[in-house]
Amino acid sequence: MSRIFGAVDFGERGNPAQTLDEMFKAVPHWGREPAGYRKSSSSGVALGLMLHGTIYESGMRFDEAEGVGVAYCGFVPEWPEIFTGERLSAEAEPAINVATLYKRYGNDFLRRLSGMFSLALYDKPRGKLIVASDQSGYFPVYYSISPDRFVFSSSIKAVKRFTDPLIVNRGACIEHLLFDAVFGSQTYYEGIEAIPYGTFVELDITSRTLRRGRYFSYEELFDADEYEASRKIDAPTELSEKLKEALKKILSSVDRSTLALSCGGGIDCSYIGALLNEMNEKLPMFCTNVVGTKVSESVLAEEAAGKLGVELYLSNLTERDFYPLILRSILDYDEPIVHPSMPKFYVSSDVKWETGRLNQIMGVASDLLFGGIGNVKSFYRYLKIKGLLRFIPTRSRRVLSSILDNPQSVDVELRMRNKLYDLALVGMGNFERAAMQRRIEGALSVLSSPNERAVKTLMLENLSDYQQHLLNRRYEASTSHGFSLLFPFLDRKMLRFAVNLAVTHCIDWKYGKLVVRKAASQYFGRSFFSRKKYGGDVPIKKWVPPMSFLLKGGFVEDFFSLEYDTMRETLHKSPKLLWNILDLELWGRLSLLDESPHELVEKMRAKGIDSADYQDWPT
Repeated sequence: MSRIFGAVDFGERGNPAQTLDEMFKAVPHWGREPAGYRKSSSSGVALGLMLHGTIYESGMRFDEAEGVGVAYCGFVPEWPEIFTGERLSAEAEPAINVATLYKRYGNDFLRRLSGMFSLALYDKPRGKLIVASDQSGYFPVYYSISPDRFVFSSSIKAVKRFTDPLIVNRGACIEHLLFDAVFGSQTYYEGIEAIPYGTFVELDITSRTLRRGRYFSYEELFDADEYEASRKIDAPTELSEKLKEALKKILSSVDRSTLALSCGGGIDCSYIGALLNEMNEKLPMFCTNVVGTKVSESVLAEEAAGKLGVELYLSNLTERDFYPLILRSILDYDEPIVHPSMPKFYVSSDVKWETGRLNQIMGVASDLLFGGIGNVKSFYRYLKIKGLLRFIPTRSRRVLSSILDNPQSVDVELRMRNKLYDLALVGMGNFERAAMQRRIEGALSVLSSPNERAVKTLMLENLSDYQQHLLNRRYEASTSHGFSLLFPFLDRKMLRFAVNLAVTHCIDWKYGKLVVRKAASQYFGRSFFSRKKYGGDVPIKKWVPPMSFLLKGGFVEDFFSLEYDTMRETLHKSPKLLWNILDLELWGRLSLLDESPHELVEKMRAKGIDSADYQDWPT
């Protein structure tokens, strides 16, 4: 467990060190080992770290002579090499080297750092405080500024402690329904913002003003020459080499006896396991199977573990356990960002602690990097069909298009005063998203094929839209419970390879992430190529609708004026939309109204839901 904290009290009577103490108390830590806590303060500014026995590195140092203080935490195996390249001692405290890089390059020092981290740097002589998140945003940083103080933390709970009153960000909630995520700096609370991936905020303490800056974006990795050259490469072999490099960094930084592969037998994690085997590293697999799904992850995991010759630790999520654990997920995240399958994480926590395998390698990010998200394949097919329609006369094409459209979609678009196309160009009202879209379109404008350019643009937009959102969920779940997650697909060299890989290596009419499928098939055989992507998701059509009674007279009905009786039929036709609204409902009840999870379980039981007890985790 590693978290970063910080506070700046603007008043003369402020006590930032005491503010940090209160922030620390606001963050539950459910690991089996007590969390450590360090803090340092100077001239109204305090920096702090919550520490735990995971492999995430952390450090804090204040150089009184230079007047520069640094606090950081993260997984940063490349930092020694970076420091050596900058003619700094790799044996020195990383915080000292970070401060030196800042003095050399100013805020551009962040461009020279890679890995997963959150970082704060206090420049006392200039009266500046810089707070940053890593290039993919795995380590989140939330912050709030008021007339009295500026606070930030890797935990939104710590920032909430100093946000009064708590006000719901309605715009974020609407975006949640549109995109299943909120892009950029918004959170679901007014007055609390997040630092997006690859960005920083700089606080001028004297003027009490914030400036935002960017030091990394995915589209900056795009190189037209590299992209063109990728058309002729053996992409599966190149992918394997890049992934092995990333795995070597992990293996060189982590005690093997604490490592494991989190894997339900899917393509990505099984492929990683095969590469580890080739590197003479046989790590045990940990799988959580959802009982009652059409495709059993336990069967897939047993097959993969058998072929790899590794030990398999299997846990099972039942419907009874799903209900209290979905409440636990909401309470952990403190935002409505829960996926229905997140309860799987908790089921395997005991065996991870019992075996000491607290550092888990995951195949996360492959889908976003290589076109494995469903909308990419749908868009690819759409563009292909649209190409065929060019042979149809324009008038007939327009009529045909109208016939194929859903009448309700047409009705909404006709009632909109601004065209949907125009709204899409401005990020559906999220101007941070609009700027991201323009940057990506500009970077890829050199691609000559309109269809190829459109598909690659969508792939990069997906990566920018969703990667941080997905990673933050995993960070909160793992960090709260004393685990570390490692993502070889998010290595900087891997990111560059993916961004510059031609679309033909990624997508065709039938499959996404072709390059990963082909690479994995070299180890597992051709049948592995077509392995189902979603093997172990919670059956939301069965497990989610029973909770819909909570919407009647609940938070969403009261706050958002949802008429549940009127909307019941519509919501039950779309389990995905129903879950998004229930996510808001449970968040409102638990995080805003402080309703007891024990009472919610009893309400579910009263409606005939067979739910296990809600267990309070020890702090």
